[in-house]
Amino acid sequence: MAIYGESLTIQYVAWDTTNNAPKTGDASNHTLRWVKDGTAAAPTNSPSEVDAANAPGLYKLTLTATETECWVGTLCGKSATSGVVLMPVTLTFERLPTAAPGSSGGLPVIGAAPLTNLDAAVSSMSTLTAADVWSYATRTLSGFTFQVTVGGYATGQSPSEQLQSLGYSSARAAKLDNL
Repeated sequence: MAIYGESLTIQYVAWDTTNNAPKTGDASNHTLRWVKDGTAAAPTNSPSEVDAANAPGLYKLTLTATETECWVGTLCGKSATSGVVLMPVTLTFERLPTAAPGSSGGLPVIGAAPLTNLDAAVSSMSTLTAADVWSYATRTLSGFTFQVTVGGYATGQSPSEQLQSLGYSSARAAKLDNL
């Protein structure tokens, strides 16, 4: 993963289309462009071949920290050698801390500021039980009368009397008196 604003070395391939083979010894003929978030510019450093014998056609270029201050970058270019093409390489950059975790500028770690309280020991526990949590108390409405309109006129009856008059059983209706 490429880190935003951090120098890095990028590799690319030079391919000889005439001979259908990697092209070695061609670094001085490469004209490169670093396309940083859509804007092309010549890179600061010059390319060099990685290893002509063991990695033929592979070249590298070191980008500066300033050159990697982008979200998407593409290294591309051309060779002055006839029939040689340079394969472009596109990178996306992530904005992450580059310092070690727990150090200045690094990701915080549990147990060190600012996350010092996340590893605190549990010193006490609640004494509540499930019965305490799920219990309830009966509530009584005193001095209150429901108003229900029955047959076009209001009656001043208790809730159970009102419900019984509407056809509900007395036992079921009586439970509402304790709300």
